Amino acid sequence: MQLLLSSVLPEYVAQFLALLLAGYVTGHVVGEWHALWGALAAVAYIFVTVTVSSVREIAEARQLGLAALAPIDFAQLAFADVVAMTGASCGGWLASRLGRPAANQ
Repeated sequence: MQLLLSSVLPEYVAQFLALLLAGYVTGHVVGEWHALWGALAAVAYIFVTVTVSSVREIAEARQLGLAALAPIDFAQLAFADVVAMTGASCGGWLASRLGRPAANQ
């Protein structure tokens, strides 16, 4: 279990940080509804990664047959999506907090 956690954890941390930055940039660019636009950046990321993975698996299934495909790990899939949505939404939220100009005093 510890070996599995130590091999997967850096991937999730890198994904979280990348989507935190993507959510921040997206939220900063749009100007309103920062966290919502950050979450939309995560949805776009999830859509692209699923599409690339599906195309790769289609090619593998055509060459080697359906038995060559690994079973779907739904827990890992759901956790990766939660990490993506959380990171990008937090990035959008940070854009709303850090991007506001200071009030004149």
